[in-house]
Amino acid sequence: MLLLLSSVVAFGQDWTEAQVARALAPFDYVLLLDRGVSAQRWSHALKASDAFLPCSTFKLPHALIALDTGVITLRENRKRCNAQECHSSHGELDLAEAIRVSCVSYFRQTARAIGPERMAAGLAKLGYPATGTLEPLDGFWLTGGMRITAEQQLRWIRRFYTEALPVKAEHLEAVRAASLRTGAGDWAIQGKTGATGQELGWFVCQASREGSARWMVILLKGKGATGTEAERRLRALLSGEIR
Repeated sequence: MLLLLSSVVAFGQDWTEAQVARALAPFDYVLLLDRGVSAQRWSHALKASDAFLPCSTFKLPHALIALDTGVITLRENRKRCNAQECHSSHGELDLAEAIRVSCVSYFRQTARAIGPERMAAGLAKLGYPATGTLEPLDGFWLTGGMRITAEQQLRWIRRFYTEALPVKAEHLEAVRAASLRTGAGDWAIQGKTGATGQELGWFVCQASREGSARWMVILLKGKGATGTEAERRLRALLSGEIR
């Protein structure tokens, strides 16, 4: 169970309530940290049980389903981005590149190929905890009825990085590898951003160093909130920039 932080987190450096507030201002926020044997939460004007669109954090389970159903394979997974259904023109790219640049068109294409029945079955197989409809099929994670809470995100991202999910091991390792980010200080980071417009930003991740790992979820809400901004704010905390 997540426990409310009363004062300080021993996480290589001490994060006080004031430090977190400075790092995440002026946004409304939820920040959850799972240490494996204990967990903490910080929040302002939001709750960890509030449900929102998963946005592009959904690309991690989505990629596993695409591989598991054979819609793409580890050898044949290149697609051309259709800029008209994406936030940018990415050209031709493979699965790892599509995850790293968060190509919406790539995953719209795989969703259409997977279809609603196999998508629903894949989500159930993975134990992905979001609720809601899978409509529209090629965008339900961005504009449709799917919803997920920060608490659910935290539980699933820990499972994604630590458990043998019911898919081929090489598929799981490939998607994990594609989620590698630039490190923060001496922390290695794997994770995925997600955003809707400029009002909501997620970053879900695993941070590790010296053989130990932590799992974190940050959600920002307000003008200018994006997944990139959420990641940047969390990096500032991890690297000790916020005093």
